[in-house]
Amino acid sequence: MLRVLLIFLFVFVMPEEVLAKEIKTPDGVYSGSIRNNRFNGKGVMAFYNGDVYEGIWRNGRPHGFGKYTRSQGGYSEGLWKKSKLHGLAIKVTPSGKRTEGDWSNGNQHGPAAVFLPNGDQYQGIWERGRLIGDVSYVFANGDLYHGPLENDIPSGSGNLAKSDGDQYIGSMLNGKPDGYGEYKDFQTKTEFKGIFKAGEKHGPGVLLRADDSKWEGIWDGDRAAGVGTHTDSNGETYSGLYGELKPEVTSKIVPSKNVTLSCREHAFDLVVIKDSAWNELNFSKKSGTSYCLE
Repeated sequence: MLRVLLIFLFVFVMPEEVLAKEIKTPDGVYSGSIRNNRFNGKGVMAFYNGDVYEGIWRNGRPHGFGKYTRSQGGYSEGLWKKSKLHGLAIKVTPSGKRTEGDWSNGNQHGPAAVFLPNGDQYQGIWERGRLIGDVSYVFANGDLYHGPLENDIPSGSGNLAKSDGDQYIGSMLNGKPDGYGEYKDFQTKTEFKGIFKAGEKHGPGVLLRADDSKWEGIWDGDRAAGVGTHTDSNGETYSGLYGELKPEVTSKIVPSKNVTLSCREHAFDLVVIKDSAWNELNFSKKSGTSYCLE
């Protein structure tokens, strides 16, 4: 009796499974396991457009672990559900961008790590295919950025810690400081607060030095230019032109109206010489024509 029951279950209840060598469909050519006249189990579909899926099928669709390789380059490998990525997976684009993370019904959903062809990489959180919040971005040269991202490039207000110890906090565009920001230079021990453009100081700003002196004025192409004001560590202020590799006579320091007539104090035309490096400037040496305050 038991033997008859087993035969009945095998013949009439258990689904029929065959291993097909090749089945042509409207989409491509399939070879693999078939149950109930559908692709079920492990199989390979070679699509007519050159794409290939190899993995687990259920009821005629990718369902389970598998790899989908595109004819134009790139692939998607991981868990599938009803022909869509669903769960942990790896996706590589034709350009070489690699994403490792979670998917839900074909959309990135949850934490993921992205590796770019240029060597940069970042981590973030996705919700229904959209990146939400800030990312932790590591440049190929070791610089670290934390902030918003746009088209895989740091853009918006963020924090950039450079591998050489420098740090930038402020607006970025296309991966470079752009707009208002604050940049600390570890080597020269200076800090710039002002406007950047394409990674360079460009516009109004103030440069603070380790000795508490500062230069406030206009920058052009990462260099100070035009009229500015220098304040030394004692609080003494000089205003005038910023020289470029040659002496420039600045505007005369004008005495206040309440100055007592005395030659103990002098005003003078200040000469400033700009070296190739900002931190080589020396404002302590006063030169030029002296004027007795009388």
